[in-house]
Amino acid sequence: MSKEYLARSSFHAEPHALFDDSAPKRKGKSKTRPRKVSFAADRVAIIRAEPISSLGLRAFALAALISALCLLGYVGNGVYHAFADSVVAPMILAPDSELVTSAKLSLNKLLSERDGVQRRLADNRELALAAGKSTEQLRQLKSTADRALKWSDVLSERVMSSSTSDLHVLTQQRSVLGQALSSKRVHLGELRKNLAAGLVSNVEVVKEEVQLRELEHLALQNERERLQTSTKLAESRMTQQALHGGRALITPDMVEQQKALVHIDLELVRLEAEQRTRTQAMGSDEAELARVERLLSELRAKPTFQAIEARQELAFVPYNQLRGVDTGAEVYECQLFGLFVCDQVGTILNVFPGEVLTPDPWGTPTRGRYAAMRLDQPSAATARSLRVRPIGRAADEIVAPELTEESSGSTSLEAQRAER
Repeated sequence: MSKEYLARSSFHAEPHALFDDSAPKRKGKSKTRPRKVSFAADRVAIIRAEPISSLGLRAFALAALISALCLLGYVGNGVYHAFADSVVAPMILAPDSELVTSAKLSLNKLLSERDGVQRRLADNRELALAAGKSTEQLRQLKSTADRALKWSDVLSERVMSSSTSDLHVLTQQRSVLGQALSSKRVHLGELRKNLAAGLVSNVEVVKEEVQLRELEHLALQNERERLQTSTKLAESRMTQQALHGGRALITPDMVEQQKALVHIDLELVRLEAEQRTRTQAMGSDEAELARVERLLSELRAKPTFQAIEARQELAFVPYNQLRGVDTGAEVYECQLFGLFVCDQVGTILNVFPGEVLTPDPWGTPTRGRYAAMRLDQPSAATARSLRVRPIGRAADEIVAPELTEESSGSTSLEAQRAER
């Protein structure tokens, strides 16, 4: 706005100020004429008043410009973070939540399965130990049965030796008894002749006859003992022949020993097979127990299982929002259109491995992961969505979800099956 324009507008707005009323007027004339007035003084006053109003306008314009720039910067910052931040869906898992109740059931099922495997492993271990001890005892019994024939061999050898000696003595005794019987018979014949001649009494003859009967009885007893001894000697010799290579002959002790050995061998085979079976079952049970323990450790690391003992503040992070969500990242809640008036309400503690399928902040079922949060304002957990501000990690340090899915492997799949 120029000075001339201000001067003209002031002149036309207040034309009466340009006339001097105190000037003398011509008498006798009804019509007055305006005199020429110099605009120099008025222009000087206007020029002198102009700087004050121009500075105010300039200050106002500068303030408006600064405000516009600040507003533009604020909007630009909000738009920038709208593209740079990750949008997550907050959720709270408490011990009485539905997901946590299902996790309790899965955990109890796994614990029952682990207890069953542990009991089965203990039973198989005890049975394998018992089978091993029984096998060792049967092997000792088998060696004892082998030594039983040695006892028979020694006994038969001793019986044969003693029988040979007894038979020799009995043979000598038989010879002596035979001579005594012959002489006694001759003497008895002479006494009978003398009795007929009346030289001896009948008593002496009867006495000699009694002695003869005694000698004959001794001879018969000697013969019986000699036959018994001969039988023992023959039996001992047959036992020795059977024990020392006479396979055509076999003793009853050998038959009993062979039966005992057969039973022992069969029992050894059965016990060894049972021990191998129990050992294999123990290996399977140990592998099963290790799998269940690994599954339990993986499930206990999941937030749904950690919420059994304590309340968990979580955020569901879709895969397309996972970049930038890391330990230490700041969590913001925005009030205006989800972009502006943002306040920090918490911090990301860690991101859980494993994939979950749950609605995203916009209500669409999406694949993603859970992240643990520490909320300074508990009311932020009821918001529809929260924003996670990246902490400036390099792009090459962020692992793609597909790679992490492959690295988790079958254990995460087993954990999800067990959780279901």
